[in-house]
This record gives sequence, C-alpha cells and structure tokens, in this order.
Amino acid sequence: MLLAVGGWASITSPTRTTQRAARRGDALLRAVPTAMVGVEDILRFSKYDQRREQASTATLQPVELPTVDGRVDGPLVQTLATVCRKLYDHSLQTVFKPVDAPVNDKLEQPYELVKAGGEYNEGGTYTANGVYTNGKGALVSGYDIFNKDTTQVVDGKTCGTASLASYGKVIDGFTDFHGEDQAAIPPFAALIVQPKNETSPGWRVVRQADPILILAWRGSVTALDWTNDAAFSPTLSTRWSTETKQTRAHGAYVNLVEDTFARHEDAIVALARLHKVKRAFFTGHSLGGGLANVAHLAVRGQLNKAGSPWAELKGKVTWLAYTFAAPQTIVRKYTPENTPRLMADLDDSSYNVVYGCDVVPRFPGMLKYLGAIVEIVAPDIVEDSLLIGPTLFGHARRRLARIAPPLRLRRSNQASIKSKATQFLTLLSVASSISLFNKFVFNKFFAIWLGLAFLVVVAVDFLKKELGKPAEAAVEFLKEKGLAEVMGQFTHTGTVLYKESENQTYIPLKGKAATEKKLDDVKGAAFKELQDNEEKAKSLLDAHMYFEHFELGK
Repeated sequence: MLLAVGGWASITSPTRTTQRAARRGDALLRAVPTAMVGVEDILRFSKYDQRREQASTATLQPVELPTVDGRVDGPLVQTLATVCRKLYDHSLQTVFKPVDAPVNDKLEQPYELVKAGGEYNEGGTYTANGVYTNGKGALVSGYDIFNKDTTQVVDGKTCGTASLASYGKVIDGFTDFHGEDQAAIPPFAALIVQPKNETSPGWRVVRQADPILILAWRGSVTALDWTNDAAFSPTLSTRWSTETKQTRAHGAYVNLVEDTFARHEDAIVALARLHKVKRAFFTGHSLGGGLANVAHLAVRGQLNKAGSPWAELKGKVTWLAYTFAAPQTIVRKYTPENTPRLMADLDDSSYNVVYGCDVVPRFPGMLKYLGAIVEIVAPDIVEDSLLIGPTLFGHARRRLARIAPPLRLRRSNQASIKSKATQFLTLLSVASSISLFNKFVFNKFFAIWLGLAFLVVVAVDFLKKELGKPAEAAVEFLKEKGLAEVMGQFTHTGTVLYKESENQTYIPLKGKAATEKKLDDVKGAAFKELQDNEEKAKSLLDAHMYFEHFELGK
C-alpha cells in the first residue's frame, strides 16, 4: 500500500533494463487517418529521418527507470508507460471514408465512420511507417486491447505496442475512444490491473498482489488537441472550489476532465469498490499527462464533498499521479505559508518525468526557455531542408502573391510577410508530400491550422514593422497585454523527475523555484546540447518521446 508521506520523494538506486535505443519506426503516430495529425508526424519526414532510417541499427543501451521509493517501482513505471503508448497505437484509431466516392474538393462532402476507435481485428499488418490495416481475425476491443501484444517487425523496424503481460493482466475496466468525436476528445481508459503474485524460488506464492486502478488519457494527436493545449486560461472548478478557491488549472484540460467524469465517474468508483482497490494511478503522456494531473486535483477535491461518488473511497484508496512529459497545469493564488491542505496532498503524490530539452513540460510557464526556443531554435528548424511538394508549394505561393498586394503595406513588409509565409507553406507542403495521409482531409484541415499560425506571424510582423516598434515588439506586446503574466503563473504539481542528459541520473525537483532553476535554464546542458545540435527538430522530438524507452518488453 502506498503511504502518503510529506516532503520530497527519494529516488531509488537506478533501476536498469536492457532496452533498444530510440528508433524512428517505433515513434508514435507514424501516420494518421483522416484529420488526425500531430507535430511529431511532420517532423519525422525531415531529411534527418532519411538518415535515421539508414542508420537504424538497434544498439542495446541500458535505460534508467525513474522510480520512487515505496511508491513506483521499475515494473510499474514500465506498465504506466506501456498503457500510455498503447493509447497511441495506430490500430486503435478511427477511420473515416467518403459516403460517395471518389473524394472531391468540397468540404461539405459527407464522410462516415468505417472503423471505430479503440478496437481492431486481429491478423492485420503494419507498414514500416506504423499504419495498421485491419485483419480478418477476432475483434479486440475494450480493456482487452491492453492484454494483446500488437508488435510486428516490418523492414527491420518494430511497429505496434506491447501488452501488460509481463507485469500482470487487465481484468476489468473500460475505454472511451469517443466514436465520431475522437478528433475532438482524447481517448481515455480506466483499467483494473492484477499484478503477478510474488513467488518464492520454488514457485510458492509468498504474497498475493492487490489489483491497482489506472486512469489514463492519450496525448496530442489531432489539430483540436493542439488547440486545447494552447487554451490554458486559468480556471476554477466546483470539483475543488469547496476545498480551495485559490487554485486554478489549465482551462481546456479542466473542460476535458469534466467531460470524462461526467460520463464515467460512477463507473470508475464502482470498479474501485468492486475490486477493493487500494492504489490508483493517474497517468498520461504530454496532453494526456496534463489531463491526468488535473483529474488528480479534481478527484482529491471531491473526497471530502458530501454527495460526491468519490467520497466513499476516502481513506480506502491511495491516489497518485505519475505522468510523462506533461505540461504545467496549475496556477497557485496563495502564498507558500498558506498552502491549502488539498494542494499539499496533491504535491506530495504527483510525479512528472521530464527528459532533456523537451519543450512541452516547460509550457506555458517557463518564459525564459520558451523565449530562447522561439528566438534561437525555431528559425533553424524552419530553415531545415524539409521535403517539399513543389506543386502545392508553387500553387500556394502564387495564391499568396495575389493576396499580398491588397494588404498595402510597405514593400519591405510585403517581403517579410512573404518570407514568413514561405516558412509556413514549406511545412504545409511537407504534409502534401506524404501520400500516407488522406490527401483531402489532411491538407484541408491542416492548412486551416497552419493558416491561423500564419495570421499570427503577419500580425506580429505588422506590430514590429508597420508600427515602427523595435525588434522586441512581440515580447512587449505579450507583456503589455498581460498574456506573459498569465503564462508565467503556471507551475507543475508535485515532483519533477528530471534527467538532463543520457549520462546523468534523475533528480527530484519540487517547488516552483527548484524546478525553474533547472528547467528554465538556457545555460544548462540540455539547452546547450540542443543549440549545438544541427538536428534540432529531431532532438526536441526525441526528448519529448523519451518515455518510449520505458515500454514493457523493450
């Protein structure tokens, strides 16, 4: 049973397993059906990926597992990571096709759901890029997807995801992949996992393992997921307002968590009660980790609330959040000496694993690091020689040429805006050159997303040039309008388990000052390595996806 002890959590001696080095073929979301796309997908098709394909000799490397004494051991770290990986598995994604073929260029053309999310037919195959084609075997769905190993070796690369078999078995639970709404709401899983019993050398059971409850959310995949990541308005919720009104959370995440619990909280509580659960874990990667941390806050805020279904679990279940590369989600309106009991309990039972130069765990609150990324790193990434789809690229530039003159800006501004547009259209042309994606839906919807980003660039360019402001105008604008002030208030919950580079061990960071001293440092080893690396996009991606190393069976 987990003990809720105050203060810092101590990290165990490094627990190591032999695992494969990062491989392109194992990366999440190698291809995307319909309108589902993540930044990872675009970056993977840079010129550097071609080199990685050629140099994909999987050398074995020992990987340190970020364990926590008395709370999260190595096998449990791997189990939580595997659950998070499974939620990304391409075999579980929805597939839409036009009602009336062929595909046309009209946005209103009706599409229909031809494959539900969260299920697949066995006997299917993956491509080397991870795209799953359904088989003709038995249907695998619900919580049983976590008991099935879907890994396949294709052209020397491992696709699919492992099962939880080496840790135990999922014996009950449910999943929600949201049907036709999967593009708008991240999938969720509530699992009762029965760990293997401890046995003596003579195979005699020496300890009967208690079942655990895992609540997991998938990370960002769709354009709306990324929109939700950016919608971080600090929000108060009735889920915890009776305990403290001085705590705010990431607004879009609060909304998504409320959606989950409005649908499923009774079923989750029933699972915990039926299986006499003593330990429950909130987990997720990236956006999924942010949702897990907000859900942890929401549940703890309900334990003392009369009439709440969660109240019957008070004192019976130990709640703990263990997330991977989660963004900052909490705004604290109180002073340290007036920390609410709810927040003290939350901080004593929350852990977020962060590796190297990863930007996501530094968003939105670590302004020094984010500013350096935008100013120093991003231009190099945009200027990388990405794959260019010349037909669409040329067409887009011609359309831009027709649009730019009516702006009636100074000639220098037109050139600057066209330069910025070229950068964004280059990214767009990458998408058009990837035949794995649905050409109609992917290009249309992703163009809208990039178009919004382009409008922001035009606006910033206007502020800097047309209004005669200095080069720092964009930063001044953010500060003067109060947005930077809002961003800077966000903090992590609990302890960040930070590994700055491969040759260093994990260190626990707790509290805003300690965390920012290491993670918001643009003079540290992590940022220096990123700055010196020619393959900056790959470095950022590898750091964000580092949790893949922890998957069971690797």
